[in-house]
Amino acid sequence: NALTAFVTVCALLGCASFVVSDGSGGDPAPDGRGGLPLRVLAVGNAVLALVLLLATDFWVLWILVIAGVLVMAAFLFLQAKRFPHPQRFILPLLMLAGAVVFVLPQIRSPFSLAFPVVISPTYGMSAGIAGATLKEGVASLLFGSGPGTFVEDYAKYRPVEVNQSRFWSLRFDRAKSHLLTSLATYGLLPVLLCSAFFVLLGLMAFSHILKERDGSEWKMTFVFLVGWLAALLAHVLYASNMSLSFLLFALSGLLASQVLAAPKTVDFSD
Repeated sequence: NALTAFVTVCALLGCASFVVSDGSGGDPAPDGRGGLPLRVLAVGNAVLALVLLLATDFWVLWILVIAGVLVMAAFLFLQAKRFPHPQRFILPLLMLAGAVVFVLPQIRSPFSLAFPVVISPTYGMSAGIAGATLKEGVASLLFGSGPGTFVEDYAKYRPVEVNQSRFWSLRFDRAKSHLLTSLATYGLLPVLLCSAFFVLLGLMAFSHILKERDGSEWKMTFVFLVGWLAALLAHVLYASNMSLSFLLFALSGLLASQVLAAPKTVDFSD
């Protein structure tokens, strides 16, 4: 699941690079020989992501595809003149078609493989454990139980009904989503600060895309935004690992480099 999430984010970055390239300069995947390797990689990565998505058939991963393609489609309608080659949307639309069908629990992918089932606490149980941990005191409310201590939080606050199930002896070291794991182990203050950072960055990116007139700047902001939103959503809906977290913050830095104002240079000799 984590591998598919990583590849899906990269595939969305590639699709966004492909659809936004219009030959006007500053293209992420330019026409001609120079951009051929990037275009081939974009298509190959999208195909690989689709194969892994069909093999895992996990609804969270389909949601990432739906969110990423809908963001691309939204800007296609808002700023149609920026996309002179709408036929390039065929590739992300194919991914969207598969996602819309197989995200439904009643429909299973015919190509899904018999991977071992990933067992984790439910969203409700994870939220309950996080809430109980925060209620331990002021220190726990602000800073949680400490990094890497969710297994202890689970042992203390798991529902009693778990003891009557076959999972009574299991110990979980993370919640259903990275957000809930962070809430329990880092506390309210760090989670709110981090959430404020992501919300502010997202608002600045959307504002930058709607107002930016420079083509090359606009294109790269668009590409980074599509991948960044998918990576961020993966952390909200699913557990994370070092690779996914590194990808999220790397894309955050790249996106911030596009939307932050240029530094003012001062020559003290003048």
